[in-house]
Amino acid sequence: MGLKQFGLFLIAVVALCNAHAQAQDDISLGIIGVSRGEAEGITITRLTPGGPAERAGLQVGDIIIAINGKAVQRFSEEVELVSKRPEGSSDRVSYMRGAKKAEVVVVLGPTFGTAQQDGTLGSVKQKYLNQKVVLVGLVWDDPVRGPVLIEWNLGIEEAGRYKFDMHTNLPATYKGQTATVIAIQLNNGKKTPSVNALGEPIDPDNTVKPYFDFIVKLADGRVAMTSAYPDTIQEDVKLASDEDALAQEMTTKLPSLVGGTFYACEFTHLYSTDATLEEILEASRILKQLTDVPLLVPLKVTAAKYNESASAVILKLRLPDGRDALAVASGYPLTDKDETFLQRVSASLLSEIPKKLTPQEIRAIKKGSIFRGMSEDALYCSLGFPKSENDWGRGGKQLLYTDNLMVYLDNQDKVIDWQSLNN
Repeated sequence: MGLKQFGLFLIAVVALCNAHAQAQDDISLGIIGVSRGEAEGITITRLTPGGPAERAGLQVGDIIIAINGKAVQRFSEEVELVSKRPEGSSDRVSYMRGAKKAEVVVVLGPTFGTAQQDGTLGSVKQKYLNQKVVLVGLVWDDPVRGPVLIEWNLGIEEAGRYKFDMHTNLPATYKGQTATVIAIQLNNGKKTPSVNALGEPIDPDNTVKPYFDFIVKLADGRVAMTSAYPDTIQEDVKLASDEDALAQEMTTKLPSLVGGTFYACEFTHLYSTDATLEEILEASRILKQLTDVPLLVPLKVTAAKYNESASAVILKLRLPDGRDALAVASGYPLTDKDETFLQRVSASLLSEIPKKLTPQEIRAIKKGSIFRGMSEDALYCSLGFPKSENDWGRGGKQLLYTDNLMVYLDNQDKVIDWQSLNN
């Protein structure tokens, strides 16, 4: 091998090593998330299409509360827990979806080079261009600028293209407002080939799995932008026609809930009637949360309202002692095909007492107590969800609660023992 060939060989080896290092550095669950203030967990705001978390069945809006039994409260903790793990590692991810707690095994992989969703730029344009859309997305309370829509920025037109004003996030007051889609362009930050393998020019509209800028004109004349893939753009906008259909569904079905009953468990979130919707949707909601709600006792619905700008259902409930309380749920359908309208709008409430609970479990839940042989579901209903969990025994689990209570489950998910560090 000559020096020139050896030099080329070294360059190739270095390139391979760098690519491998980049893949290793980018090992992740394939999510973007935000913390929930003082509440536990991180809320998934974006999923890498085709990435590890999406393949495992996680969804936008799920709240990750633990990874391999270790509680997480900030997105940086998730990155710290998984980024140094080798590709192909399996991690147990505990999460909340509405009032349900579940666990999935996620096989870690690199976000670098991960396959994105199907679709072309042309198909996105066909669906959205010149259409009326409603702005949605996640609100973040910026310490300097106040509440903003974190995925949206103001846009500036320059030389026939639009670019982001990176210093100007859209104020949160624009969430729920209608805008018109005026342009959809390939994102300049992603290198898109202009010719194919034969040297033939590629029509940008035929670009498969594109990363694109989505530009809208607001009612006040300003221009706003976000960037997305075909399968993630619906996290930032909804077609106005779809929103109209959802509002019509709420108008038709919500009145039937008044006079009905729901039931609370320890994990149910109910709020005082002086709480605003903004307070409930922000991290400060814990300040308005009621902590003395009786469990598995009928709570009568006295009012039900749909807030179109926030796509939220607000229920007013009468407690047994005569007080009123508020509950809030998303109006959007989840992907669960078996989910009923009642389940969808019940937030963290139960629409009925689960039939699988035994009479002894129901009595224990109402007292907020536990007993040996109690099922895991009944335990969560009685004590709420633990701060973290660890493997224990032969296939069992150790659940650690915030009040220093440790509960042990066997491999059949039944309570086998518990102890308090205060005793």
